[in-house]
Amino acid sequence: MNQNSKKMFVAPLYSKQKVTKSVYRLDFYEPDLTPLFRAGQFVNVSIPRCKEIVWRRPFSIHRVNSDKGCFSVLFDIVGRGTLALKNIQKGDKVNMLGPLGNSFECPDDTEQVILIAGGLGIAPFYLFLQQLEHRDIKKTIFYGAASAERFCCLNEFEQLDATLYLTTDDGSEGESGLITEPLWRYLETAELKRKTVLYTCGPTLMLKEVQKISKQFKLPAFVSVENVMACGFGACMGCAVPLDQPGEKRYLLACTDGPVFPINEIVIDG
Repeated sequence: MNQNSKKMFVAPLYSKQKVTKSVYRLDFYEPDLTPLFRAGQFVNVSIPRCKEIVWRRPFSIHRVNSDKGCFSVLFDIVGRGTLALKNIQKGDKVNMLGPLGNSFECPDDTEQVILIAGGLGIAPFYLFLQQLEHRDIKKTIFYGAASAERFCCLNEFEQLDATLYLTTDDGSEGESGLITEPLWRYLETAELKRKTVLYTCGPTLMLKEVQKISKQFKLPAFVSVENVMACGFGACMGCAVPLDQPGEKRYLLACTDGPVFPINEIVIDG
């Protein structure tokens, strides 16, 4: 879907689910647009009942249910905006702009996808696996979180035929440590499929390590960046992404050129 397809719309809340202690999933009813959403795209949401928040907030499109005409966003309560969003009730209407941005692409000859997520970076990958559900592709997820209670939707990912590798900072579930550590071992010891593609979203340090891994194993990799996107359509210029071009400073915008980029074409700051 190109940028000319974006539109402003008002969607009523269909359902609300508490996923973890502070993470919520909201399902919105929008039957016309829902079948068109692609994994990696996002919506920019006007926070309801919070007039002091002027700018919209971006949320990855987490999953879709075309039969019900619904799409979902997944978010953590980190401030007054997400707290206000968490407090809306079924039937409340929310103003949004979308779908925005580009999407994850999976070449026809791909034999394995490896998804690397940290924290809420897992959000866009459910829809991605939905879209790959009927393709004969090995699906592996490396998912790191602060603790066991911070993991989201593990059973649902397994139902989409994905193999999960988990790490936690405190060792409460899976391996203790960074998620890129078992990823390194997996790639060093596994018999890699002929066409393996990496996809990642999450904290900056994790993304930088995935970038190294991509270069080391000569694997194509794509990153969904989480830059602050205030307007969502390139007007505010607040989500600049530097290109990795020595001797020349060039930038793309996460909201219009991304948020998905080939990981070795950009500079990951931090």
